[in-house]
Amino acid sequence: MNALIIDDDIISIKTLENALLRYCPLITAINYTTSPEEGISLINSEKPRILFIDVNMPGYNGLDIIEGMPNTSDIDIVVGSGYSEYALRALRLSVTDYLIKPVSPLDLLRVMKKIEQKRGSSGQPTMEADDNKELAPNGKIAVQLKDGIQFIDINEIVMAEALGSYSKLHLTNKTNITVTKNLKQIENILGKYNFFRAHRSSIINISKVSKYKPLKDGGIVSLTNGLEIELSRTQKERV
Repeated sequence: MNALIIDDDIISIKTLENALLRYCPLITAINYTTSPEEGISLINSEKPRILFIDVNMPGYNGLDIIEGMPNTSDIDIVVGSGYSEYALRALRLSVTDYLIKPVSPLDLLRVMKKIEQKRGSSGQPTMEADDNKELAPNGKIAVQLKDGIQFIDINEIVMAEALGSYSKLHLTNKTNITVTKNLKQIENILGKYNFFRAHRSSIINISKVSKYKPLKDGGIVSLTNGLEIELSRTQKERV
């Protein structure tokens, strides 16, 4: 796959280029530019499979460039910034990921794994495209609250509980957060991260299970934050 880097900082470009060459064999060609104007032209002429783009550039905002692109369905867009404040807008533009600078090799590998799973080894999009747009940097998810957005470490989530069209996330510090997604949407986000649906109204983090009491028609799961959750009969064998 060919990649294009648009960033006004040549040091950031070279750091990312070296990391891609070292850790990402899926990428076979890399071009870059420090000029946003040239970058727009290269997007149209080179049609990169992966676009790495900075947010704050002189006279330009990388998100405005993305928004102005006529078709992004064939491009995996990875936004980089030194700040998290642009993450919500980036996610709404359906970018593949949002990375906080300086980008660590682990974050880069995570992004490339996601792209590889989405496209397959050929680099072409697959039918099982990754639709998890809420992924945020450093093992966190971006969740929409009633009054804004919050980044939550996935490892801090003990369970998610259905609240009609909303969900309540129970955290390791025994607090909870109500988010504007239903439980099915939360399951789609967390399902690949050691979470599973214990009951129609709850999803639990398997690593936060402290005790399990089997019953005839299911069971009771005790969690590390002190909560006890009913386990449905159909999920009984998974714990």
